Amino acid sequence: MATLAIGATVVLSGCAQTIVPGLGLEKASGFEDNRDSLVIEAAVKDAKTGELKPGNITVTQDQMDFDGNRKDFGPEESYFKVVTDEGESVSGHLIRVVVQANDPEAEVHCAIKDITKKEPTHATESEGEGSATCQIDVS
Repeated sequence: MATLAIGATVVLSGCAQTIVPGLGLEKASGFEDNRDSLVIEAAVKDAKTGELKPGNITVTQDQMDFDGNRKDFGPEESYFKVVTDEGESVSGHLIRVVVQANDPEAEVHCAIKDITKKEPTHATESEGEGSATCQIDVS
């Protein structure tokens, strides 16, 4: 019975997730200028006029918050690059982004592109009213 308990402890402790060292967000100019990166696009538009509005993004790794995981952006199509400490990677982790508008009726756009190779290897996007969520399982 003691062997079973020890085995269960090992299995459970092997599942613990930690935040990738240095995980953070930096403002970016777009997808094209950020090769070798995971890039997020966020936009909020007024539902009636189509005018761009401010909003915010919240990013999680494996459903966990990290320091600096929430960023506000102005009335523009905004891009953010996912950064880590030198030599670290988000490979093997689930990155989720929620784009939120101040207006619950606003049109919201969220996109993530993994452009660590010459061509995008993974891409996901979504649109919603008031908020939009997209996620990518980085391989």
